[in-house]
Amino acid sequence: MRKRVFRQRPFTVDNQRYEASLTAMYADAIQLRLTIRADFGYRSFCTFSGLQNFDYYHNYGLWNGIDSISITPRMIIALIRYARCNGWEPESSKSNQQINLTNKDAESLLDDYNADNESLK
Repeated sequence: MRKRVFRQRPFTVDNQRYEASLTAMYADAIQLRLTIRADFGYRSFCTFSGLQNFDYYHNYGLWNGIDSISITPRMIIALIRYARCNGWEPESSKSNQQINLTNKDAESLLDDYNADNESLK
């Protein structure tokens, strides 16, 4: 199993700063782990696991493109807001939080985020 950590990227969500880093562990499917750190309060972490992707070249013929996910900045913002709504409070809690999501759950969060932003226009 090969592991690759992508660089940390800063995000500002609701006037608060966060840093997000994505880790990919390569096996049959690529297991993705997104770690978000708050740059305020106790600077706790929230880790999202359970997301997976497929390597097109190694899974040629087996991969149909349906079970893949793209971790975009919009997706990260939607996941930060989801974590905040589900009890992650970095300004008052030192404990870290772990959230397990499937690709379909994460995509539905992105759909909700897009619908909210469309209603604001």
